[in-house]
Amino acid sequence: MQQLWTPWRKPYLLKQNERVEGCIFCDKTQHPDAEEHILYRGKHCFVALNRFPYSNGHMLIIPYRHTETLEQLNNATLLEMMRLTAFCQQFLREEYRCHGFNVGFNEGSAAGAGVPEHIHLHIVPRWRNDANYMTVIGQTRIVPDLLDDTYATFRPRFDELPREVAPIPGEQLARWADKLRDLSSLGLRFSRGIYDQANYRTVQDIAMAMLALAEDRPLADVEPLREPIFSRPTPLTTGDAAIIDERGRILLIRRVDSGLWAMPGGLLEVGETPAEGTAREALEETGVACQPLALVGVFDSRHCGGHSGQHLYHFVFLCRPLTEEAQSPSHANEITARAWFDEADLPPDLAPAHRRRIEVAFRIWRGESAAYFDAPETSPVG
Repeated sequence: MQQLWTPWRKPYLLKQNERVEGCIFCDKTQHPDAEEHILYRGKHCFVALNRFPYSNGHMLIIPYRHTETLEQLNNATLLEMMRLTAFCQQFLREEYRCHGFNVGFNEGSAAGAGVPEHIHLHIVPRWRNDANYMTVIGQTRIVPDLLDDTYATFRPRFDELPREVAPIPGEQLARWADKLRDLSSLGLRFSRGIYDQANYRTVQDIAMAMLALAEDRPLADVEPLREPIFSRPTPLTTGDAAIIDERGRILLIRRVDSGLWAMPGGLLEVGETPAEGTAREALEETGVACQPLALVGVFDSRHCGGHSGQHLYHFVFLCRPLTEEAQSPSHANEITARAWFDEADLPPDLAPAHRRRIEVAFRIWRGESAAYFDAPETSPVG
């Protein structure tokens, strides 16, 4: 009997016997890129080498959102997936001189999905005559390159990609709408002429129509935002509560709108300080009264990985719970769950923008850091 010795595959075989609690794709994002062969982390998706490749260079494009079906992904995620697919194909053509690709989804276990609970896209490079006798007779594929070597070759090219592979048209449209919102609300507040008022009202109508188009929803759904959102000038301000107890656990909520875990918080109201508004929002969403202790930081929504149609300033406060038992939250319709988490055991489906803020919050809690702010992109001229 002939034997093929492949001792370099031993770590690979040992790793495949590991069992992950929960979703393996959500778990990937919690580990270093090299360990999980993650080539790129975008705003809505990440690209990784398949641990069980059909051929050299077999890549996966995986959305951060944990969902089973394609139609549950928003337009921004779908567009990023397609643009990443085009980039990966171009790269593989240049790197491997492949002749074609198998690209697509296996949605559901009936369709052959290995991880049916988290949809993902396969990109498999193909070559003419790559189905040789080993494949046809021996039911075995030859993958000539080690996974770690493939990763080391591919990663530098992906490092050149920006975090957003290209401006998403819908998001850019929403930013323009937000700018028009700010201009129209200022004009309506300070102009006195009836013609100016009418013109600014028209600008406000245009801003609302642009937002509806950007978010792919009926204009009637945006109309309720006219008074609370579109009539308020300047960037909107929100407060997030990093409620950490004596055991070093943080209280998080699972949001209804995104399905992701996040710190409790929301828009601040006129007549309250940022700390007061943050404590109010936390009580409304969790039923836990808390006391703000320190400012974690002020985060600009454009730079912290959030996805919003409006320009937001996020005030984050380190808070301590005042009671051990939670009351019934007054705004329970905004959440589907609430739970305490250790710093080292945060949920995999955590909102990306909140992960960064939570890291800073724990550093503040341990006394290791000063409050965070986004530094100016250009130095002042003296």
